[in-house]
Amino acid sequence: MTEVIEELAQVKSEVVAFGTAQEWLDSRWAQMNANPPVVLMTSNYGNQRTVNESTDIHVDSIVDGGEAVKWGGVNNRGDSYRQIVQGLIDSSDPDFDDWFSRMGRLRLFRHHGPEGPIYETGNSRHRVHTVKALRLSRFPARVEFEYSPLAAGDEVVINLDSDEERRHAEAIAKLGWIDEEPPKYSHMFSPRLTIDLPYTWALEPNAKRQRINEAYARVYPEFVDTVPTVVVDEEEIKEPKHRSLWQHIRAAWKSEEA
Repeated sequence: MTEVIEELAQVKSEVVAFGTAQEWLDSRWAQMNANPPVVLMTSNYGNQRTVNESTDIHVDSIVDGGEAVKWGGVNNRGDSYRQIVQGLIDSSDPDFDDWFSRMGRLRLFRHHGPEGPIYETGNSRHRVHTVKALRLSRFPARVEFEYSPLAAGDEVVINLDSDEERRHAEAIAKLGWIDEEPPKYSHMFSPRLTIDLPYTWALEPNAKRQRINEAYARVYPEFVDTVPTVVVDEEEIKEPKHRSLWQHIRAAWKSEEA
């Protein structure tokens, strides 16, 4: 608590210099969004375990902001961030203890990687965004679930909602990373891994995996990704295998016009 109060006192002087908590927040969100949050850490996971562990965590190790594409972007109550900031920055305010207890513990999911854990926002989006805006170094948290590195034999969940996800799943099946091909008419499937993978987001499509890698490297600068990049056939993305009847007709018309 003492460390948090000292850090909040430093922020208070900044807020007073800006004039209002809202003006300070607007500036702080712009500064933070030079490195925006990862959106929804991972969906292709295995080794999920319920832990419900209470602990203090390094706030910098939270890299996910919930569904928000920007820090400060989940504000479904217009004055919530400003109220929390105003309530927390003044430890001499009689209501400070009430504000601190109202913040409670952050509810997070822990993802293990080769250099250490990173955290995904659970059902505490406003609190996570606020403690990061306030530059608090540590904060109490309840880790609800954790995801361990993937190992051969693990059953994993792979989504097939988009063409990108389906092509990626087909590519890792061809590489022999999983023990079955993705089904044609399903939005997800649960194959088993045939190889070990050192972090929980290794089965995500390349673009998302790279975004999470970059966020992980901000927490652990020594991180080097040793998992091979999955090469997806670009022609197959342009010409999907699983066309509707209407798509087949349009393709036939185009070839006739040519």
